[in-house]
Amino acid sequence: MVNSFSISEAEKDSGALVSAAQYNPVVIDLGSGESVLLLSSVEYTKWRKWRAEQFLEACEQLSAEAQANGLTEEKLAEL
Repeated sequence: MVNSFSISEAEKDSGALVSAAQYNPVVIDLGSGESVLLLSSVEYTKWRKWRAEQFLEACEQLSAEAQANGLTEEKLAEL
């Protein structure tokens, strides 16, 4: 569950903001359609790990597709 605070609420009650962010992501609405996301360091670490895994999976899929289409190291070096 994502908690949401306006910027004025966040400024007035930073303790509640930090407490909420320890357990769930917090969106801070800055107004004019802009917002920021506050994550705990644990959640941020999990997110970075997930993104790295996604990137490696995409690289593996791309490599397999290139090999299936006949791309070799030699052909790649020619490019």
